[in-house]
Amino acid sequence: MRIKILGVFVILFSLGCSQNIIAQRVFIATVGVGVDAVKYAAIDCSGMPKRSVKSPEELVKSKIVDVSNGSSRVRRHLQIAGVGGYINSSSGTNSTLIVNSKVSRRFAISTTDINDYGESTTTEGISSWAAASGWEYGANYNIEGADLPALSGCVLYKGKDNKESEFGKWRLPTQRELLVIYTLYGQLESTSVSTGLNVFVNGNYVSSSEFAMSQYLSVDIIAGGVYTSYKGARGSKVRCIRDL
Repeated sequence: MRIKILGVFVILFSLGCSQNIIAQRVFIATVGVGVDAVKYAAIDCSGMPKRSVKSPEELVKSKIVDVSNGSSRVRRHLQIAGVGGYINSSSGTNSTLIVNSKVSRRFAISTTDINDYGESTTTEGISSWAAASGWEYGANYNIEGADLPALSGCVLYKGKDNKESEFGKWRLPTQRELLVIYTLYGQLESTSVSTGLNVFVNGNYVSSSEFAMSQYLSVDIIAGGVYTSYKGARGSKVRCIRDL
């Protein structure tokens, strides 16, 4: 099912440019040092209105950390405004932060799509929304947010050529962060020679933003459409991001 995204584009475009400030820009980010340094295509959203960008404190609050392994992922959240705060008591039901209402100030984009095991792939899709998000399988069939974190999807990604020594630095983007990628896709492609960025393929990319009990929001990066997809369905594509 396709949904309207006019409000998102108002945020991305109409509110973002004033006094010659560019709302979003593409740049090349270097992650790591020495022989382990890797260049990534990245997006700087700091020119967007303050109300559209997560502060450092909000960015921390929008993640959950599994203390057993130190890996982080986006907290479970509903996309729908007025509903999508943290959605269970252990995550803070009364929090005013809506994870999908703001985007990360600066983030790098993985060079390839990834599979359930955080491995780079050009052919496989993800097995389910929960696997992509780093949550237990039961998260595909509820919106209660009580499921435990799992080591899967973006959580296991260790960067290009597995250069990073530990996992947990990358995460699944929210719906609005995927729309920022769509908006700047042409500019991102232009960095491919320097960064090794692989093109996005036709089809839907998984977002962390839940829509209903068994559905999440997916984004067609090529055409720009936003859709509702079933969490348990196989085959959707995943591209991870890393907050900078």
